[in-house]
Amino acid sequence: MRWIQILFLGIFSCILLAGCFDSDKLTTVGDEGETIHVLGVVGVHEAIVESLEKKLAAYHIKVDKNFYYWGTFLAKARLSIMNDTREYDIIMGPCSQFSGIINNNKAVSLEDIAERVHLTREDLYPSIRKNAIFKNNFFCLPYMADSLIYIYRTDLFNQAGLKPPHTIHEMVDTSKKLTSGTNYGLAFPAGPGEAATPVWSYFLWSYGGDYFDNHWNPVINSNHALNATRIYNQILQECAPAAVATWQTEEAINFFAAGHLASMILWSSSSTTLNDKSRNKFANNVGYAPLPVSDIGITIPSMETWGVIIPRTSQHILSAKKFCEVLISRPSLEKIAQLGMVPTPLPSINQLYASNSPNSSFTVATHSMPFAKENPNIPEANQFIPVIGSALNDILMGANLDDTLRNANEQIEGIMQLSGRLKKHK
Repeated sequence: MRWIQILFLGIFSCILLAGCFDSDKLTTVGDEGETIHVLGVVGVHEAIVESLEKKLAAYHIKVDKNFYYWGTFLAKARLSIMNDTREYDIIMGPCSQFSGIINNNKAVSLEDIAERVHLTREDLYPSIRKNAIFKNNFFCLPYMADSLIYIYRTDLFNQAGLKPPHTIHEMVDTSKKLTSGTNYGLAFPAGPGEAATPVWSYFLWSYGGDYFDNHWNPVINSNHALNATRIYNQILQECAPAAVATWQTEEAINFFAAGHLASMILWSSSSTTLNDKSRNKFANNVGYAPLPVSDIGITIPSMETWGVIIPRTSQHILSAKKFCEVLISRPSLEKIAQLGMVPTPLPSINQLYASNSPNSSFTVATHSMPFAKENPNIPEANQFIPVIGSALNDILMGANLDDTLRNANEQIEGIMQLSGRLKKHK
């Protein structure tokens, strides 16, 4: 009798080991399955998740989708993580926003998932290799890399005999020509907080400026920054509606879709909405082009890496990890690129599909990726980015440019000193 028990135990152990080490086999989470709660931003992210639901169902995983506009999403994400509400199993958002969360040990390491799908740091664009890494581990697994591009109404440009501008000054002149009555030539999100900084950063970097010097001293009141702010402000004052001072990304898209805007500087992922005929009656007349170059002949668009994290308070960590595995697997990323939704974090995949539609938002953004730039990936960014955004909003509303940037610079210096990254001056 004892030898039968030993034989049974041996067979059971072999089956268990085979199941553990064969990562290609379908591993379910039980016959009844589990429902994971996903928090994200409306738009392309929701479309990406919907494209994965059938495959996730094979693992007995259902997805409760909670997608909101940016302001609501950010508030819910911060509240959920910092207060350990256990409300969400997956949070999809900009990797730069998760720096403080990861540093505070509130996210689960996803290094095992990266290894399982054979994702390495070298596979990613050089500019985003540090964004998801903490203590040499993946905590935020990137699934898309978005950048700012120039979006315009092809019909309005053709009627006026105009082409997408090559330089920033050409862009200003073109925008003035297309501004008349209730129709405006160019606009972009300029609301207080974080909305304004990506577009301003494009002007700043393209004019040769930066946020900090090599010693983490803030320099957002340098001559480069002053020039960038003047051109940024001129466009909004002369070519955009007054309401732009309150705009987030959603308002810019809605205004464009309503037919009152000839062009805008916005994220390439907005094409998911702009190309949808049910949400934009001008969907057949949307064109995409690279951002214009500055006087010194360069253009450095702002970019943002989006990824997934699993809060430590997730109630379905194994199912959440399976979601991450499916999302960042090469077949899923190739599908995202093939459909032209948005560039992935992998240049090898983007370059493979960029030739399919030369004038698409996907291809334009893909070509900008090698020289695009992200905000500094440090925890303090969550504090100083809103400071810059508020300063820009104040200037747009009439505050003195020099004084406002100088005051913002001093405020950021205090943030950096308080964090210890910048040594206090003697």
